[in-house]
Amino acid sequence: MNYIDLAESLDHSSFRRLAIGAWGKPRDPKVYTKVKCDISAFLELKASNLKYKSITITHFFTKIMGELVKTYPELNCTLIRNKLYYRKSVSAFIHTHIRTKKGYDLMGVTVENVDKLSVLDISKIILDESKNVRAKKNKGLSKSSKVIRFIPLFAIKFFVGLLDFLFYTCNLKIMGMPKDMYGSYAITTVGGLGFEEAFVPLFPFSRLGLVLAIGKPFEEYVFDGQSHQKCNFVNLCFTMDHRFFDGAHFAKPLRLLKKLVKNPSLVKF
Repeated sequence: MNYIDLAESLDHSSFRRLAIGAWGKPRDPKVYTKVKCDISAFLELKASNLKYKSITITHFFTKIMGELVKTYPELNCTLIRNKLYYRKSVSAFIHTHIRTKKGYDLMGVTVENVDKLSVLDISKIILDESKNVRAKKNKGLSKSSKVIRFIPLFAIKFFVGLLDFLFYTCNLKIMGMPKDMYGSYAITTVGGLGFEEAFVPLFPFSRLGLVLAIGKPFEEYVFDGQSHQKCNFVNLCFTMDHRFFDGAHFAKPLRLLKKLVKNPSLVKF
């Protein structure tokens, strides 16, 4: 008995034949989704106090994501030896672009215990650590960057595979290398590049199951039943690993996210 009952074969076009030869069977576990948020209340709160001047939407959503992961621990897991484990703490990886003599490089800042910090604390840590990364004062990142540059390109896949095995299969901390650098989730601000939205890939080596890309804020008029009001919006683009989560995992966290964005006074500033 056949697993699938088949009829006759299709007439394959030249491109269909090329496509079949170029791609293999589906193996990509990524899920993409977007949420449009009204950040007018956050901007009003920020403008109401001078001490909030240094806070950006990146800092705000870093904290909100920390609250979501703390409230719903099933979002705070990692994959070790093909088995999911809860993490003991909530941490975030914030992507940072570095200008070098040869162009640009992409690194990042790790913020630990995000759920226990205020938005102002997060702002200071990201600003200070970003300066350290740019000044090459982050010893762990600087050392790992030098090691990677030292490895010849023909051996880079083997080297990355070896690190992946030591970090995520053996769960070993290697002396001098950053520990759990990528944390519970990652945030990248594509709005700084001019994009209103972008769906970013999951970096395989990070073993992250969740990445948030924050777009460039934009204005839209909203009808409140009586008149049109100008509001400020931002697109939050999520990339998730289906091996870690199902859609049902995000139903309640999404409601909490919208509640905190609408009422930023509920967030610890």
